[in-house]
Amino acid sequence: MPTSLNWEGDKPAKVRKLLYYSLYIPSMVVTSVLLITLGMLLPVRLRQKYGAIWNCFVSRTALYWVYGIRVQVQGAENLPSGPFVAVANHQCEWETLFLGWQLRPIFFVLKRELLRIPFFGWGLRASGAIGIDRSKPREAIRQIEQAGTRTIRKGRNMLLFPEGTRVAPGEYRRFTRTAAKMAVDCQVPLLPIAHDAGEHWSPSGKIKPGGTIHLWIGNAIDPQGHNAKSLTDISENWIREKAGLARE
Repeated sequence: MPTSLNWEGDKPAKVRKLLYYSLYIPSMVVTSVLLITLGMLLPVRLRQKYGAIWNCFVSRTALYWVYGIRVQVQGAENLPSGPFVAVANHQCEWETLFLGWQLRPIFFVLKRELLRIPFFGWGLRASGAIGIDRSKPREAIRQIEQAGTRTIRKGRNMLLFPEGTRVAPGEYRRFTRTAAKMAVDCQVPLLPIAHDAGEHWSPSGKIKPGGTIHLWIGNAIDPQGHNAKSLTDISENWIREKAGLARE
């Protein structure tokens, strides 16, 4: 596959984008319709596992077919067998898609507006995603902590992006302590995850063909003996080092 096309895209890039979304959108609609109809007869964990097949298709299979981008995962053996809270750097749409597959079944925290998107949002809601109102930061943190704690205590796994928004490679945004606080309060491991997807998929959705997205799953951190600050610092430092981000 050629690797010289830029972010803005010339004619071949536009053809690739058209082809990719001709796979992405119809498959998303079919998956969402099944989730909100027949899927509602299934437990939420099974609905998630079914939805995760679509996540894998668009973030790995279709991405390789159309753009020639491979995905390499290191540390999959570090996934805990019991409930955990996962944290990852947030650079683009790709990691939300791929981690829905890699960590399945996993419950996301995301902005409430996404749940209103036809088909896509309906599928997220059916899969148990937790929507928050980011226009009210204090209330949003309280919502995350309460809903996340309930989810974990039911024996389920949680995924949060502690930067709170998409951050381009090389840029810096401090991690919030919400995920670490949940791990400490519920005494479950905090699982750090790093990736370099932003080198291939921009925050605005432009994709460069060729190359490999790397994703690293670290050792689960036992919360015993830690508070939210120390746990956040450990996970943030590890993620930034792995993802090659310079820390101030």
